Amino acid sequence: MFRWTGGDEFVVLTRMSPEVFQESLEALKKAAGGWKHEDLEGLKLAIGFAFARDYENCTAEELIKEADFAMYDAKAAYYAQSGKERRKRRTERRGRHEAVL
Repeated sequence: MFRWTGGDEFVVLTRMSPEVFQESLEALKKAAGGWKHEDLEGLKLAIGFAFARDYENCTAEELIKEADFAMYDAKAAYYAQSGKERRKRRTERRGRHEAVL
């Protein structure tokens, strides 16, 4: 399932192994990095994800929230690394999560 949630954020709910997910993620990052426009060369993505197996007692909404936390961590890491710190870091946490730039 793919759904726009507002602004520039989307949610994808799918069944796949972590290995297949990692391959898909790398392909997405490669495609975004190669995107060209007259005013822009390459896109940067902040991607947060959470695997249901890591959150056994979570509802789908809670799982999406965990992925959202991870996305904000990825954004914060990008801005800190690039020197373009313009966002406040979200500090509330509920459980484990992964962050990807």
